[in-house]
Amino acid sequence: MDIKLDYIKSNFDKFNLKYFNSELITPKFKITRAKSYLGQLSWKYINGEMTNYIISISVMFDRSDKDFCNTILHEMIHLYIRQNNIKDTRPHHGRVFYQIADRINQDGWNISRCDSTQGCELTSKEKVTYNMVTYINRDGKYFIMRYNKKKEHYYISLFMKYNYKGIVWFTSTDNKKYAYFPECRTGCRGWFITKGEYDELTKKNKYSEAV
Repeated sequence: MDIKLDYIKSNFDKFNLKYFNSELITPKFKITRAKSYLGQLSWKYINGEMTNYIISISVMFDRSDKDFCNTILHEMIHLYIRQNNIKDTRPHHGRVFYQIADRINQDGWNISRCDSTQGCELTSKEKVTYNMVTYINRDGKYFIMRYNKKKEHYYISLFMKYNYKGIVWFTSTDNKKYAYFPECRTGCRGWFITKGEYDELTKKNKYSEAV
């Protein structure tokens, strides 16, 4: 589904009236093609106060009307908490967030704690090749990471320096699995995976300590 700014604003106004008694200030709206998030609330600090709120919605993924609305509602809850300076039990998705989400979900919505891009299909059907590496760190934990191909030798040296083991380098065109991974250029920002997931990856891909 393709959306425009008017779509976001009209749904925001409708939900603001229905679920927030029109108490939310109207932020700016922004459409992005981000792969790392579905929706995002941002703001600026001016004179020690949060202001200039922006709700950004990514159109990078092929999603339904209800999916987009779930994301808009998700960000509206964040806006309500920030706007009213409510201290939640967690920085982003604490008890207050859950309570509001549960109330709204009674209407048939599916607002979750983690509005993840995982499993979402890209709107573009063009094949993208993802350069991936899975490894075991010094603590014996398993990770997977997407990296920039031009930085491959940098990561080979870095993994040797950190004494990482069980390193497997591979490529994939699976959008649903890997499109949401940020492409790393410096540092190791891997995602934790289970041993079972690691074993499955090493079965499918050739084991190699170096490229």
